[in-house]
Amino acid sequence: MNMKRFLSYIEEIQKQRKLTKTQVYLATFGILLFLAIALILPNYLVKRQQIYKSRAQTTAALTPSGPVVINGQNGTVITGLKITSTTGDCVQIINSTNITIKESEIGPCNGRGISISGGSNNDVYDNYIHVENTPSGCCDTRDGILIENGSAFDTIQGNVIAYGESNIEVQTGSNHDISVIGNFLLNPRGPYPRGQNFQSWGTDGSHPNSNITVSNNYTSSSQDTTKYLYAENQEDSINFGHTTGITVQNNYVAGGHSDSGCGIIADADANSANFSNNILSDTGQCGIGIANGTNQVVNGNKILNLNPVVGAGNTALYVWSTYTAYPCGPVTVSDNIADEIKEDGVTHSGFWNGGGCGTVTLTNNTFNQAAYDILYPMASTNPPPLIPVQPKNCVANSPYTTNTSLAQCGSGSPSSSPSPSPSPSPTPTPSANLVGYWEFDEGTGTTAAASSGSSNAGTLINGAFWTAGKTGSAVSFDGVDDAVTIPASTKYDSNTFTTSFWINPLTLKSGNGNSNMIMGRETYITKGFRFGLNTNGAPSFWTTQSGGSISLTSSLVIPTNAFSHVVVTYDGSVGKMYINGSTVVFCHCWRPCDTLRPSPTPCVKGQIAHAASHRDSCSHRDRPRGHLSRSL
Repeated sequence: MNMKRFLSYIEEIQKQRKLTKTQVYLATFGILLFLAIALILPNYLVKRQQIYKSRAQTTAALTPSGPVVINGQNGTVITGLKITSTTGDCVQIINSTNITIKESEIGPCNGRGISISGGSNNDVYDNYIHVENTPSGCCDTRDGILIENGSAFDTIQGNVIAYGESNIEVQTGSNHDISVIGNFLLNPRGPYPRGQNFQSWGTDGSHPNSNITVSNNYTSSSQDTTKYLYAENQEDSINFGHTTGITVQNNYVAGGHSDSGCGIIADADANSANFSNNILSDTGQCGIGIANGTNQVVNGNKILNLNPVVGAGNTALYVWSTYTAYPCGPVTVSDNIADEIKEDGVTHSGFWNGGGCGTVTLTNNTFNQAAYDILYPMASTNPPPLIPVQPKNCVANSPYTTNTSLAQCGSGSPSSSPSPSPSPSPTPTPSANLVGYWEFDEGTGTTAAASSGSSNAGTLINGAFWTAGKTGSAVSFDGVDDAVTIPASTKYDSNTFTTSFWINPLTLKSGNGNSNMIMGRETYITKGFRFGLNTNGAPSFWTTQSGGSISLTSSLVIPTNAFSHVVVTYDGSVGKMYINGSTVVFCHCWRPCDTLRPSPTPCVKGQIAHAASHRDSCSHRDRPRGHLSRSL
């Protein structure tokens, strides 16, 4: 029935029944309301049924289990379970080491999904965790994952975590070296001051959390209950307080509507934060906030917020000290593209400096309309990643999973396609001349295995830890004394060589390449080498034997907070350095070791290791803080 005929029908009823216009209007409204309910409700119920049906499918191949408690254990592996609890936490890990929880469904829980208290090297891989029950008040009784009481070297990777008080909370007790990699975090439910997809908040300024990495995650907050079981009640999506040594990189952060929250924020006493190469879309009144803390870097992020919050600040990126008890600044803001539309729908606010953070350096940023023109629409220019972003061993089985790069956990086949996946490429046979190859893909433990015939495994020492790499994992160094040591061997002696690796420096010390040494050989003075970065990031390579030395220094700098590929070759007469595939420098000169002066003699043969031999007892302490990935 079209609208004209419908109105004529109503007028005819009015004449025949002698009804007033008010009565007619009320009757008409009732008819329209009934039609709306009849049309919308079935569709709503179908969507809800689809969500619950998807949930049921995730449990099909899992073994039902009640709560799991692991206390004082080492090396326990929990896999393939459907864990629920009506009385408290689903999983408790207490003062234990090397525990792995993987490929399971955890939830609903009448407590936390997983509680990790103390211990070290505990890993959570490829699970679907959904607490669902909300607390009566704050705090941390219904988190998806809670890490506390000094736990260290834990990795949370490839999970789908939804509907927690906070989805991941690292709380109290000086926890350190925690890596959160490649997860999908959905709709935290609070209440305030919780309601984060991820939060690290140490005990206080004297007992902070430290060395926290959040990389390659997809965080999403939505109030659409036709699509999700529960609406979000998010404060900030990614939040830090009383934490030092923070890396937040390559995350996709979407959604949020708090009038005081941000997508990513350095909050009270959050120091040495590096927010780099993240994408933020419609995160509410704030994209990235620097509200406190020293030595902060905001680099290479893309922010477009088109959902301003009534009565809030509504700016894409801000620097403003909001805590007088702790220092703030300096802050470096570089290479960002950011815009937010204010409440009037016209005014742009890409950046705001509210003061109190000392020196704020702005370099090569694009804000306001120019940023909008680059980023809009985000669904096309920067679409969200697959779910979960970076699985560890298989794809977590959840209602929201879209990633088919690996088989679905427990299925042995891709998660959304019945066609067989391509056969994996055979592992290449190492060249006869390859004497050392370290992929750094273990992701846990203190051993870096050699993938070549050298069988010379490296050892992580002095707190070097695993983090996300260019692909897979990498080793992160603190710039003080962290290192990977490799046993000495004469097989690394050679008259010609090639050495290569990926490097992601986070900060650089003042001085020459020796001050920021990346890799080297213990006997570099007579038959070894060193590779490092100068203060400005220019790579420098030096090798020598008893007859002299070759020195290569590039005019092209290696940027901080991004992976670069470096190759150095020497064929017996000419040395070359390549940065990201481009030749940047040839052999400069030979220098006799006794005088260290330029010599007119041509480059001659030297001795050097083919591999990343990190055993330089003189200067491995001088490594810059950063990541080394896939060393050859």
